[in-house]
Amino acid sequence: MTTTDYLPIRLIGTQSSVSVTAVSTEIIAANPTRSYFLFQNQSDEDIWLNFTGNTAVADATCFLIPKTIGGVPGSLELRSPGLVSSAVTAIHTAAAATKLLTVLEG
Repeated sequence: MTTTDYLPIRLIGTQSSVSVTAVSTEIIAANPTRSYFLFQNQSDEDIWLNFTGNTAVADATCFLIPKTIGGVPGSLELRSPGLVSSAVTAIHTAAAATKLLTVLEG
Protein backbone atom coordinates (compact mmCIF):
# COMPACT_ATOMS: atom_id res chain seq x y z
CA MET A 1 0.00 0.00 0.00
CA THR A 2 1.22 3.47 -0.82
CA THR A 3 0.15 6.83 0.53
CA THR A 4 -1.70 7.48 -2.73
CA ASP A 5 -4.13 4.64 -2.01
CA TYR A 6 -6.14 6.91 0.29
CA LEU A 7 -6.24 10.40 -1.12
CA PRO A 8 -8.14 12.94 0.99
CA ILE A 9 -11.53 13.99 -0.29
CA ARG A 10 -13.63 17.03 0.44
CA LEU A 11 -17.00 15.72 1.49
CA ILE A 12 -20.05 17.87 1.17
CA GLY A 13 -22.96 15.74 2.21
CA THR A 14 -25.40 14.70 4.84
CA GLN A 15 -25.22 12.52 7.92
CA SER A 16 -28.30 10.90 9.34
CA SER A 17 -29.37 8.26 11.80
CA VAL A 18 -31.82 5.87 10.20
CA SER A 19 -34.18 3.46 11.94
CA VAL A 20 -34.05 0.04 10.31
CA THR A 21 -36.90 -2.39 10.90
CA ALA A 22 -37.66 -6.04 10.18
CA VAL A 23 -39.32 -4.88 6.94
CA SER A 24 -37.15 -3.72 4.04
CA THR A 25 -37.01 0.08 4.06
CA GLU A 26 -35.44 2.60 1.70
CA ILE A 27 -32.77 4.35 3.74
CA ILE A 28 -31.31 6.53 0.98
CA ALA A 29 -32.98 7.72 -2.21
CA ALA A 30 -31.38 7.32 -5.62
CA ASN A 31 -28.77 10.00 -6.29
CA PRO A 32 -26.94 10.24 -9.65
CA THR A 33 -24.29 12.63 -8.23
CA ARG A 34 -23.35 10.46 -5.24
CA SER A 35 -19.60 10.14 -4.65
CA TYR A 36 -19.31 8.70 -1.12
CA PHE A 37 -21.08 6.45 1.38
CA LEU A 38 -20.35 5.49 4.96
CA PHE A 39 -22.64 3.13 6.87
CA GLN A 40 -22.18 2.28 10.57
CA ASN A 41 -24.31 -0.27 12.39
CA GLN A 42 -25.00 1.18 15.86
CA SER A 43 -27.30 -1.68 16.87
CA ASP A 44 -27.07 -5.10 18.50
CA GLU A 45 -28.21 -7.00 15.37
CA ASP A 46 -26.88 -7.57 11.85
CA ILE A 47 -28.22 -5.04 9.34
CA TRP A 48 -28.52 -6.14 5.71
CA LEU A 49 -28.10 -3.64 2.84
CA ASN A 50 -29.22 -3.80 -0.79
CA PHE A 51 -27.64 -1.37 -3.28
CA THR A 52 -29.93 -2.07 -6.25
CA GLY A 53 -33.00 -0.22 -4.98
CA ASN A 54 -34.78 -3.56 -4.61
CA THR A 55 -36.06 -5.13 -1.41
CA ALA A 56 -33.33 -5.91 1.14
CA VAL A 57 -33.41 -9.54 2.24
CA ALA A 58 -31.63 -10.97 5.26
CA ASP A 59 -28.98 -13.56 4.39
CA ALA A 60 -29.02 -12.52 0.71
CA THR A 61 -27.23 -9.16 0.54
CA CYS A 62 -24.33 -7.25 2.09
CA PHE A 63 -24.51 -7.01 5.90
CA LEU A 64 -22.93 -5.01 8.70
CA ILE A 65 -22.05 -6.72 11.97
CA PRO A 66 -23.58 -5.28 15.15
CA LYS A 67 -21.81 -2.81 17.41
CA THR A 68 -21.98 -5.32 20.25
CA ILE A 69 -19.20 -7.38 18.64
CA GLY A 70 -16.08 -5.82 20.11
CA GLY A 71 -17.85 -2.52 20.82
CA VAL A 72 -16.98 -1.14 17.39
CA PRO A 73 -19.78 -0.63 14.87
CA GLY A 74 -19.66 -2.68 11.70
CA SER A 75 -19.05 -0.20 8.92
CA LEU A 76 -18.82 0.04 5.16
CA GLU A 77 -17.22 2.87 3.24
CA LEU A 78 -17.67 3.25 -0.54
CA ARG A 79 -16.20 5.91 -2.83
CA SER A 80 -16.36 6.88 -6.49
CA PRO A 81 -15.63 5.91 -9.18
CA GLY A 82 -18.11 3.13 -9.71
CA LEU A 83 -20.36 3.98 -6.76
CA VAL A 84 -23.99 2.97 -7.29
CA SER A 85 -26.52 5.76 -7.78
CA SER A 86 -29.62 3.67 -7.03
CA ALA A 87 -31.62 3.78 -3.82
CA VAL A 88 -30.31 1.75 -0.86
CA THR A 89 -32.59 -0.43 1.25
CA ALA A 90 -31.97 -2.10 4.62
CA ILE A 91 -33.49 -4.71 6.92
CA HIS A 92 -32.68 -6.55 10.16
CA THR A 93 -34.10 -9.76 11.58
CA ALA A 94 -34.83 -8.89 15.22
CA ALA A 95 -38.49 -9.23 16.13
CA ALA A 96 -40.51 -6.00 16.40
CA ALA A 97 -37.69 -3.55 17.09
CA THR A 98 -35.96 -0.76 15.25
CA LYS A 99 -32.20 -0.69 14.94
CA LEU A 100 -30.00 2.37 14.40
CA LEU A 101 -27.84 2.83 11.30
CA THR A 102 -25.67 5.92 10.81
CA VAL A 103 -25.41 6.99 7.18
CA LEU A 104 -23.09 9.56 5.63
CA GLU A 105 -23.64 10.36 1.95
CA GLY A 106 -21.90 12.87 -0.24
